Formats: sequence, C-alpha cells, structure tokens
Amino acid sequence: MNTFFSPCGSASRMEGGDRNTLNCNTITNPGSGDNAAIYAIHPARGSILCNTADGTARGLHFEGMLAGKAKADVAGNTMKNNAATGLLLGTDAVLGPQVHRGNKFEGTEALAGNNAAQTSKFTVDANENPDFLPNAWLPQLWFEDVEDPALSYQCLPPSACPLPAAATDFDLDIRIVKGELTGIEYQSENNWLAQRRFYELVLEEGNPYPTNADVAAFITQAQSNGLAGYAEVQVGIRQLGDMSEEARPSAAASLLSQNNGLTGSAAYQANEKAVNEIFLQTVAIGNYDFTAAQIASLEAIAELCPLSDGEAVLRARAMLNLLERNPNNYDDFVNCYGGERSDNTRRKTTPPGQSLKLFPNPVQDVFTVEYNGLSDSGQRLALFNVFGQAVMAINLPESHGRVLVTTSNLPAGVYWYAVPGENNFSGKLIISR
Repeated sequence: MNTFFSPCGSASRMEGGDRNTLNCNTITNPGSGDNAAIYAIHPARGSILCNTADGTARGLHFEGMLAGKAKADVAGNTMKNNAATGLLLGTDAVLGPQVHRGNKFEGTEALAGNNAAQTSKFTVDANENPDFLPNAWLPQLWFEDVEDPALSYQCLPPSACPLPAAATDFDLDIRIVKGELTGIEYQSENNWLAQRRFYELVLEEGNPYPTNADVAAFITQAQSNGLAGYAEVQVGIRQLGDMSEEARPSAAASLLSQNNGLTGSAAYQANEKAVNEIFLQTVAIGNYDFTAAQIASLEAIAELCPLSDGEAVLRARAMLNLLERNPNNYDDFVNCYGGERSDNTRRKTTPPGQSLKLFPNPVQDVFTVEYNGLSDSGQRLALFNVFGQAVMAINLPESHGRVLVTTSNLPAGVYWYAVPGENNFSGKLIISR
C-alpha cells in the first residue's frame, strides 16, 4: 500500500509498456491545482486496481490505447471529491469493456470522448451500491446500470495487494483485427497500435482464437503488409532481456537488420523504426554513450504527441531519462490537444509579426514555405530526418516571403524543420505519397 500527496502533476504515471500495474495506492490532495492521481497513456493491458484518489483535480486519467493484447483492468478504485472529474478518458482512449468492476464515485463525475460507449463501456449495478455510478457522466451511453445477483469486484483483505488478471474480450479483439476501432482524432493510430500488439500476443502466447476466420485473415494480411515485422521487432527487443550478455549483441544486430527493412511512412511507424534503431545500437548492447545525432533524434521524437506520433514517443523519453541530466516534463495536453510542441514545461509563444508556415502538410511533391519577421535576412530553413541528419537547407531571402520547395529527392516519412537562431520557427513536416 502506497500513499502519495499530489500537489501538482500526476502522482502515479503509466506510460507505455506491457502489463504495467498501479494497484493499492492512496493519492490525496486537499488543496487546489491541476493534478491527476493516476495518469496512463498507451499502457498495454494495464492493471489499475484498488486505488483511492481523494481531492485531486482528476482521479483516473487515461489516454490512448490501453488494449490490444487484452483489455485494461480498472477495478475497485475510489474517486472522491475530484474537482474536475473522477474519471477522464481522452478523445479516443480505449480500455475495453469494464463489467461490474466495483469502481466507486463519491461526489465526483466522469467524462470521456464520444466513442467511449463502443470501446470502454462501464457496466455497473447501482442497486448493489449507488456509488458505482458517477454523479454525472458524458457520453450518456458510456455507463449502463445493469442489476447482477453476483457481487461486483471487491478489494478484500488480507493486506496483500491483488495481482492483475488480464482478460481477453472477443468482441473488442475482433474489432481490432478487422481495423474497426472508431475514433475522432486518432483512429488510424489506435487501430495500428492495437493490431501490432495483438500480433505480438499471437507471437508470444499463440492465437487466442484459432478457429476464427477474421483472426486468420488478419494474421495473413499482417505478414504481407509489414505489420508483422514491427511486432516481431518489439517481441525480439523484449526477449533480449532474457539473454546472456554474450548472446545479446548478435541478437541485437539481427533485430537491427530486420528493423532496417521495416516499411511504412506514417509518423508512428517512422518514429518507431527510428527509436528501435537507436535502442538496438545502444541500450540493448549495454552502450549508454549516445551520439549527438542520436540524442537530437530522440529529443525531436520525445517532444511529439504520443497519440498521433506513436508509442515510440514514450520510449524516446525513457531513453533520454537514462542520460545524466534532469529529465524533461512533457505536457501531452499541449502536445496533443493544444497544437504546440512542448519545451520542457513552458509553452512556446511567437512574438507579434513573426510567422512561419509550411503547407500543404502532409505534402506529396511540392510545399510552400511562407515566413515573416526573421531577425536576420538571408536565413536558411534546415530539414532533418528522424535520425537527426540534415537532409535539406532552404534559403529564405529577405525577412519575409514565400519559397516553393520540391520533395522529389526525399523519401516519404516524418521530418523536422528549424531556422537556426529562431526558437519559435520549428515544427514537423510529413511527406506522404
């Protein structure tokens, strides 16, 4: 049993990974502030059991994909006196259905994106305990009151904390393999991550539905469209930890070769490939001496939105935390919903009269650089690939103007741009064909 006082930020964070557990914690904050007791983003089959969130602005805050190998297990938690909301699901967060899980809401509410009823429905028995229903919730169909003679989940003594018990959900799994997860902002990203994770499950534990035609078709398709390759690299990376130090370099080199052959130009794919490469060249073989280019690439990826730019964003942050320096605090609300990139904990602001715009973005063949208010005439805009390598320098004559740029000599993928000496002129460009 752990007790935290949470004056700001999040007391407990669950960022990526598989089978993460945050069970039997008490998080309190009698004061004010913008804080969450537990924040989780992209953890596969996470376990959040028997926690108490008392007085924090938000009790449980979930973002991204918490399913794929199995649904998340959210049970026996108590949300009390949360000023903002007791339970918050981001726009397209996916937990999987939570049926009679015994979560209690004492003087607090619940908020979720419009698709919560399809992928993260809470079924409760308010006749057993009225606190199983929040004081109010949106969308309305997200919570359903269904009387059940069996007891809902309970956090019972002895003091030993319950272990996670991940469970599959057939309906959700079939929607995943068919690519039918709905969404508003992150539908394609969530479908891809969930499918990659499901294929990992097949590799590690076998096909949970060996007679199902949809799953069989998915496995065949994943082997031809490149998805299987991404899953195989992730499984291989996890297996490195069980190998001897002597065997690990050879296995890492084999995975590096396989990673180099991965295809796909979506941002989340390009970022995953880049982070895999750096990991296999460094941490996987016990090398913590990162090159300047590797650090620059990790920093660029770490500042992105994990929901649109992939789970690799979280892994880039974790790798940067291995360096001997103070870790950055990334504001994913700003990154994902505020339309800005984070700069530690500060938001970047552009002074009046200054602007830089690249459009169209994504671009196929030609894009325009429109700029105004450069501090020095005759600047250049530098374009970097995901490995931190400069691939193009674009002259910007005068302090304002427009320049047409062709991308015919660049492969599809994610790039970052910056104007040296202009802290506010930076961002991401996607080349898509």
